[in-house]
Amino acid sequence: VKYDNNLEIGKPFLKDKYIIDATVLRHFSGAKTRVYKMRPKKKTRRKNGHRQELTRVLVQSISVGSKPKKSKELSNRSKLEVKEVIENTLLQLFTVYYEVCRLSEEREIIKSSLEISKTRLERKNTEFEFGQSTKLEVLNAEVDVNTDSIKLLSSIKNLSNAKRDLNLIMNVDLNSNYDLDRNVIYNSKDKISEFYKNAAENNTRLKIYDKSVDISNYELKSIKSTYLPTIGLVGSYDWNESINDNPVSYTHLTLPTKA
Repeated sequence: VKYDNNLEIGKPFLKDKYIIDATVLRHFSGAKTRVYKMRPKKKTRRKNGHRQELTRVLVQSISVGSKPKKSKELSNRSKLEVKEVIENTLLQLFTVYYEVCRLSEEREIIKSSLEISKTRLERKNTEFEFGQSTKLEVLNAEVDVNTDSIKLLSSIKNLSNAKRDLNLIMNVDLNSNYDLDRNVIYNSKDKISEFYKNAAENNTRLKIYDKSVDISNYELKSIKSTYLPTIGLVGSYDWNESINDNPVSYTHLTLPTKA
């Protein structure tokens, strides 16, 4: 195939980027071929006939197609989509992990607040017994203890649910328990600036959109190609042969005539 001044020869086949548009017209038997064999002075003669099975194909066009390129872009987009799923899973894992850490810190803070409220209630009860405090202050201290107790129960419940979500993402037993490292190390401003600078280049979603645009362009070219003119070539041949081995046919006879 010669395309753009480049000649390509199959070894033994051409690359997949070429598209051949052809139609099978019919299947038929070719002309009969006779093979005659004779051995001199042996009085041996043999004659065989053969008709080759043929297929007539109409080649409408040979062109550089966009389907292989489109398939390649589809494959690349599928790889990017798999990469995006992995990245989203990791992002979800980190989000739930730090949420568990936050709830753990919140639980410790509420526990400390509850201990302070209980100590305050005991002090107010002692002051009330010696007449240095009023009943209203004691009741307010009891309300603070009850409020902190409710907050602690709610925090424990939220922490348990977050741990179950974390175990589900990591595909481990939902009742697994472990210690978390709640120390956070922040990146420097230079690393954060570099991250924002390369965000567009490393954004998997943007790459998927770019591949979708390329695939749409190939589809548009494929649609436009249906409106282009095509060149067709049709050829045919006929061959006739007559063989007569009768020696009488070569004898000239002279018939008598009456005067």
